[in-house]
Amino acid sequence: MLRMKQVNILWLQVRKIVTKTVHDVPSPPGLPILGHTLKLMDRNYLQNMAANYRALNDTYGDLVRLKILSADPFLILFDPEDIQAVYKGDGKQPFAFGFDPIHHYRRTMRRDLFPITGGLIGEQKEGWFRVRSVVQQDMLRPQSAFYYIDELQNISQEFAELLGQKLDSEMTLPQNSLSLIHLWALESIASIFLNQRLHTMHEDSEDQDSKALTNAVNVVTELLLKLMFALPTWKFLPWAVPWYRKLDSGMEMINQLTSKKVEFAAQKILAEKKAAEAKGTEVPYRDKCMLEKLIDRSPNGDLTTAKVMAQDGLLAGIDTTGNTAAFLLYNLAIHPEVQAKLVQEIDQVIGIDPKKCRITEKHFNQMPYLRACFQESLRLTPTIIGISRKTSVPMVLSGYDIPPESYVMIPYMTMGHNEKHFKDPMQFKPERWIRGHPDQHSAHPFAFMQFSHGPRMCIGRRFATLEVCILAIKLLQNFHLDYDLDKWGPVNVQVAFVNRPDKELRLKLFPRTIK
Repeated sequence: MLRMKQVNILWLQVRKIVTKTVHDVPSPPGLPILGHTLKLMDRNYLQNMAANYRALNDTYGDLVRLKILSADPFLILFDPEDIQAVYKGDGKQPFAFGFDPIHHYRRTMRRDLFPITGGLIGEQKEGWFRVRSVVQQDMLRPQSAFYYIDELQNISQEFAELLGQKLDSEMTLPQNSLSLIHLWALESIASIFLNQRLHTMHEDSEDQDSKALTNAVNVVTELLLKLMFALPTWKFLPWAVPWYRKLDSGMEMINQLTSKKVEFAAQKILAEKKAAEAKGTEVPYRDKCMLEKLIDRSPNGDLTTAKVMAQDGLLAGIDTTGNTAAFLLYNLAIHPEVQAKLVQEIDQVIGIDPKKCRITEKHFNQMPYLRACFQESLRLTPTIIGISRKTSVPMVLSGYDIPPESYVMIPYMTMGHNEKHFKDPMQFKPERWIRGHPDQHSAHPFAFMQFSHGPRMCIGRRFATLEVCILAIKLLQNFHLDYDLDKWGPVNVQVAFVNRPDKELRLKLFPRTIK
């Protein structure tokens, strides 16, 4: 027994000598005390973050350490095996430090607006798990999004007709095309969550709140990326930070406008439920909007979680879905050969007439090229730069001992553009996502996961995917898409908390004729 104890002590001493710690992880030179904080706060550095991460990868290897005052140690992972290990160590309550600014804002700085829960995007650990447990049952089922397919295609067909009315003499979309796409996204997500048509896509719409909401979301998502890497001063002296006041104003506007829409919908739902109970009837599950489903699951009649989730659904559904759609339409417009293949699939599976040929769940199972185009657009022009975590257990990454409470960034945008994982990475090649195709990629499964993985996988991914794919179908049933690269220049990814196109989407839409 004594000998075994001595052996263990000796082994621990040897291990301390040969084991590499987190402080041994390769790191670029930084400033005393501040480390790399100022660099990550620099606007130009953030705008080129994917390329800057690639430079770090090329210079320092697959695991790089940065020093940031608000997150130390801060590790950037480029090895899919390390990424898999981080997800495996997540447990049931992952900590996504990228959402920590929202958590701090809602639960500390503006608890007056969120007194009971910060919602799915404003909670961490136990608080997040409580909310997720309530909402995921109705949002992650394979059928979850398809319940709303009829109204979603009505909205997208209406949007296609609206765009056709806005073309100039050269068949080009107007300067505010991206704002219009955001309004389409809001219209779509409102129909899912609230069972409401806002009719906000039309210029003569009296719903000015929706336009103010989309503008506020754009302001906030740009500022949130700053908070991730900013000096922690804003947490203690918020009013001394000029851009914090802009953020607070935007956040308050979002809360005011979304809560107004959600409260109106909730009262209508409760009144209809009361009337149905009096008649001894009940709305079928498939016909309920998401808010009603969440109300049905609310414990003890407390509707707070349901309402905040609906607010967050509207918030997240505007820029993430809208920008994803914009990038896909752009990629199809500048790759006519891909567009032609997709149109052929749409015509064969669904039909040519956009008004008579209705889209069904069965159709989606028969459209591998549509799904491949969607996935390839996410890889090439993603709406997020990556996924963040704060580790909860000790782990070994690339041979280094990493302690709990380490901050980890998984830069999926950089990895998706790396030839080590994807051949000809800057080419738009949907075939790489088609099983059995000669060009199918051989990348590690964890080399690209735009919707994340595990318990904290994107809860709205089924809705976003369906919305964007339906819009692509409807536009391609109505138009041939084109884009004048010589005149307008390429559309690139502008990095923010949610990435967006760096310029307006001046697509050309040439009407198709039904023979």
